[in-house]
Amino acid sequence: SYGEYPLILEMNSITADFWDEQLMIFFRNGWIDIRPPPPLLRNVPAKVHVYRAGKIQRDEYPHGVWMWSFERQAQHFVECILEDKKPISDGLDSYRDVVIAEKIVKSAISGRPERIEFSI
Repeated sequence: SYGEYPLILEMNSITADFWDEQLMIFFRNGWIDIRPPPPLLRNVPAKVHVYRAGKIQRDEYPHGVWMWSFERQAQHFVECILEDKKPISDGLDSYRDVVIAEKIVKSAISGRPERIEFSI
């Protein structure tokens, strides 16, 4: 779980000539499916599918900005320095990413779930 929220993270790798990455977030009344483009593919936004359940069910496909994510990240970094702003993704985010990656590898080796705790 992630705090009070249940969390399942599934990962695998395949040998293929295409990029296949997906993030699905499920809610009580719907879900969001995000499929990012390959990291080095320029000016292609992620494909996003939002399903809303309830009395009326809806499928929505919002469109993102056609911009290269690495370029936008670099622009944001420069903006933060010039304008003395806090970055959207700071060093703490990177630390958490490394902790999660380490737990994934440890779980894959041991075959058992790993509890993720962040301590600084």
